[in-house]
Amino acid sequence: MYFAFFMCSLRWPHSERTIDVLDRLIDWVSPGKSLQVIADVRPDEPQMKPTITGDYRACRSQLARRDIKHLRLGTRDWRPGTGAELYVFLENERPALPVTNQQAVGESPLMLFTLSINLEIWNRQEKTAQVVYSVLEDLFVESNSVYGAGHERQRILSGPFDLIEERVTSRPVRIIDFDFYHAIPAVYRCNYLSDQLVAKIELPQSLCRIEGVTCRSLNSTSDRQALALYFDRYQPAVVSQVREHLHHLVGAD
Repeated sequence: MYFAFFMCSLRWPHSERTIDVLDRLIDWVSPGKSLQVIADVRPDEPQMKPTITGDYRACRSQLARRDIKHLRLGTRDWRPGTGAELYVFLENERPALPVTNQQAVGESPLMLFTLSINLEIWNRQEKTAQVVYSVLEDLFVESNSVYGAGHERQRILSGPFDLIEERVTSRPVRIIDFDFYHAIPAVYRCNYLSDQLVAKIELPQSLCRIEGVTCRSLNSTSDRQALALYFDRYQPAVVSQVREHLHHLVGAD
């Protein structure tokens, strides 16, 4: 089991800033195993290799200097019964895919960032989760992200073709297929909404006064506010109240 986050943006910050984000998240998780990275980069010169692989700490400075197209980062060994301690996926470019019956419905132009933390580690350190929230809030604002969410799930979030919801439904939706500009898939433990989405909420101030909910305004210098919404406790009655306030958005895709 994992506590997994994902965020969607047209473009993530330059590589040096991205590495700073990863460093802060890794420091919080403090994985016991070494971290391995596989990154596709744009060669600065023809003779440069287009892929960087190996121990993250050894590759860190090289990654910070290169233009990252895709990155996968995780602990080398999976723990029996519990899986990896940490997994990160980031894309700034999506390879062209052949047209098939499984082609993405909407071909979303949004690029994906995911963070999957082993649930044992998350539960043990949740009292200091504000560190993770702050890193992700900064990333959301800096990248002008459209949407983000965090919740418990069975498997890591490995990329844009993963299902948003793991449970079997009549209409399973992949991340790449969802229109996050106009809707949100569900109400999660952690929710990050762009100013465009917040503008569709009736009386957002009332939403943030619900007991058991913590709201934080993001990009506070803007006339239109992005919003981070967290549940102190993810209880059905509270979730129902929040969902009622977000009924124009939830499942509208």
